[in-house]
Amino acid sequence: SANLSISIKENLLDTLIKFTSDSGRSYRFDLLRNGNSNSQIRVSITDSITGLPISAAACSLKSSILYTAVTDTLGRFGTALDSGKYTLSINKPGYKRILNYPITLLNSDTLKINLRLSPLSIVSIKNEDNKILLSPGSFFTPKASIEYNDGSIADASELILNWSFYPSGSAIYDTKSNQIKASTVPSSLKAICSYNNFTDTMWITIADRYSISPSADAYVQGGTTSSTNYGKQTVLVIKKSTDPNYTRYSYFKFTLPALSDLSLIDSVRFRLMGADTLKLAANLDAVIHSTDTNTWSEDSITWDRRPAFIRALDTAVLSYDVSKLYYWNITMAVRDAIAEKKSSITLAVASGREHSEWISFWSKEAAKSITLRSPMLELFLHPQLLSSADSAVNLMPEDILSVSPNPFNPSTFISFYTNNKNAPSTLTIHNIKGEKIWQYKASSGFSGKKSICWNGKNMYGKPVAAGLYYCTFVNGKNRKSTLLALVR
Repeated sequence: SANLSISIKENLLDTLIKFTSDSGRSYRFDLLRNGNSNSQIRVSITDSITGLPISAAACSLKSSILYTAVTDTLGRFGTALDSGKYTLSINKPGYKRILNYPITLLNSDTLKINLRLSPLSIVSIKNEDNKILLSPGSFFTPKASIEYNDGSIADASELILNWSFYPSGSAIYDTKSNQIKASTVPSSLKAICSYNNFTDTMWITIADRYSISPSADAYVQGGTTSSTNYGKQTVLVIKKSTDPNYTRYSYFKFTLPALSDLSLIDSVRFRLMGADTLKLAANLDAVIHSTDTNTWSEDSITWDRRPAFIRALDTAVLSYDVSKLYYWNITMAVRDAIAEKKSSITLAVASGREHSEWISFWSKEAAKSITLRSPMLELFLHPQLLSSADSAVNLMPEDILSVSPNPFNPSTFISFYTNNKNAPSTLTIHNIKGEKIWQYKASSGFSGKKSICWNGKNMYGKPVAAGLYYCTFVNGKNRKSTLLALVR
């Protein structure tokens, strides 16, 4: 609607013009400067103590635009830029950072900047994972961080770290691949990471099957007892009724392990042992549910303060004789929880239909006298070979290793199948600490199935304590493990 003349004298100015025409329509114009890219900047970065160039330092130049670069092996970077005012920031782990260093770049100028970074002192080293679960022969890439005296935290991947394992030989560290390789024998071990005088400890469990007892379990009851806590009972009850006074749910909380790789999980199941001697008139569905929170405690949970159900995960059919072991498949729920970095998971068991019987299961409090009674989360892991280059696993029949009876007292028969007669076979029993209890060795030249009896005694002929034991069979590159339950 009118002529408009604008004079811009400052080279850095960007101008936005808005106006409304006589007809009421809005207009917008962006007036941008003509850039001058004939200017150059050259930055050189060295160590303030040694004078050596600092490579791989992250550099940024900021004005109305942002330019980023990384120094080369000679500690340098350079570029062509428009003239104007910039701020320079430099970050290199282990050195004091430079933030917003002011720079003015003139037209057709070549600006050379020499900067010296002051090295920082390490005050601590820390493993990012405290507890790790590995399957036998698998690999794990440890991650450690270092703290400097200015409070900054950096990845320790550029440092040459030393690793030691106790018991000795339970794992090895490959400096080339930066991987910890687990042994093929189930065990629990301590891994110590060290750099100069700084150390940190990590605990590793190697197992084909990893059993987790609940950190809390309890049942809740509706109606007039909805505010009552039943957290210390030796039995857990489920029942469904139209009358809330007779409705009961059982809750379980488990602490989840840190896994190096979710693909290690083959399956996960939840186990309960029936505590009733009653006989059901008809089969009953017991449904396990995921819940919305893990913040409850065994001493305070009530019907009024119970976690809400999210979805049904699996159903176990309770048969005529309730007093036996029952299992639910909860693989996806546990995988999802570990993938979401959750440290625990809460599960709830409820009846699938209305019924008149009180259904009871043993709680973790009852397991103080008999271990097998305890509710349990069982993770089954994929075994892997020690060498990543040797990916050809010799598949073996499902009955390569079987134990009967199991649980047992005082003895059991262990059957194994050998398909490589050129390699010796060993059958080894370890306790849950990874200590060798008993071993049987068969010389090479034999193939087929064989059974031997283990009498529940160690290598010195002394009876071992009641509890869980790992039984591992190895024939050449083939191996399989199972869990034994000795009841006294």
